[in-house]
Amino acid sequence: MSIFSINQSAIQDRIVRESERKLITSISRSQAFQLERLNRFPKRIKLGSRSVGWRLSELMQWVHSGGELSEQLAQGAGYEG
Repeated sequence: MSIFSINQSAIQDRIVRESERKLITSISRSQAFQLERLNRFPKRIKLGSRSVGWRLSELMQWVHSGGELSEQLAQGAGYEG
């Protein structure tokens, strides 16, 4: 394993907060919460009593897999598609 691979892994596994999560996934906080409850979105990691984050690698995997926005959730949120 090269040094580059190790550094790449460390970068991909960093924790991102809500503002960056929203930029990466392009879905709202409430949509992410609903998808998480349906096990269709990466689980939050509790960082403190009032803060959470997500693993960047899990968010990127979710995005590359097509970001499984369920049809029911989309209809419930007022989306048509």
